[in-house]
Amino acid sequence: MTDTNTAAAAPAAASASASVAKTNGPAIVMIAKFGKERHELPPLPPSTAILAVKEMLTERTGVLPKRQKLIGLAIKPGSGSKVGAGGPPDVTTLQDLKPKGKQQKDNAAVITHQFILMGTPEENIFVDPSEKDDLPEVIDDFDLDFNAGSDEWLAHVANEEN
Repeated sequence: MTDTNTAAAAPAAASASASVAKTNGPAIVMIAKFGKERHELPPLPPSTAILAVKEMLTERTGVLPKRQKLIGLAIKPGSGSKVGAGGPPDVTTLQDLKPKGKQQKDNAAVITHQFILMGTPEENIFVDPSEKDDLPEVIDDFDLDFNAGSDEWLAHVANEEN
């Protein structure tokens, strides 16, 4: 599987890399698996909040942050935050996450967090028609007696109307 939206992420990667260089901690790479796609975010500074990660994932997947569940991210003990049903709270920073593995990349330590992204893209959300105000008027004609063989049906066939 390959990373998607790589070209669109190039400007974000450049600014994220510049901000990583200003921090003292190692760069943190977030890899999200969403369906059959794998989304690798550019290296991020340790002070980045989970909400910022969710906003980056929104650009790539179309899933709003409020609908995202980040499964597989654990928080370090004693950090003050607790993992809920949808993953860590939005205010949690990446440095508070428990690392699962370290890699060497360009002679600098890089911490990688892999997780599963669950959520529904906004365009796939079902909206109940009774909650919409801008729908056209629908004429209920089910009470008409227009069965095959009825007088109305015979008149319609005789006139060849459609």
